[in-house]
Amino acid sequence: MHGLSHRVWTDLSSRELQQEVSGSIHWLSCLGHFKPSAICMPHGKINSRVYQALETYGLPLVGVDHKYKQPVIRRSWVKEKQE
Repeated sequence: MHGLSHRVWTDLSSRELQQEVSGSIHWLSCLGHFKPSAICMPHGKINSRVYQALETYGLPLVGVDHKYKQPVIRRSWVKEKQE
């Protein structure tokens, strides 16, 4: 799950963050995906407020910061092979 609009979650209000996350979960469920398997923060950004909000979902977190109780898995860039 990556949010609805790819806005940086650390820049959002708590209400906007909740709308991004719950809206993304709802959108995925409408596509037939019943539960996301992980949460990947847009641009990899996370702070303590975002961490606390996401922790309630009990899903692995993917980003670039590693300062929290639940490890944040460091994301990596996947590039297509150039021909």
